[in-house]
Amino acid sequence: MLLTFKVGFAIITVVLALYGLFTGNSQLMPWMFISMALMFLTKTIDEYMKDHTISAIICLITSTIILYVSFSTLLN
Repeated sequence: MLLTFKVGFAIITVVLALYGLFTGNSQLMPWMFISMALMFLTKTIDEYMKDHTISAIICLITSTIILYVSFSTLLN
């Protein structure tokens, strides 16, 4: 089930990135970052369930930074 979420969030991220690249529209960038952060959160859960705690912590830190950037961009 986590694989489905990871793939789904990855597809959403790639589609939004390609849309922004081809159209030059950067208004969807925060939403792309949010979907990327959710992808990293599912990766965190997956790594934690496999007992890879260092990888889970790194993914959690990355997800937190990406969420901070996306919300700060959305609020400005």
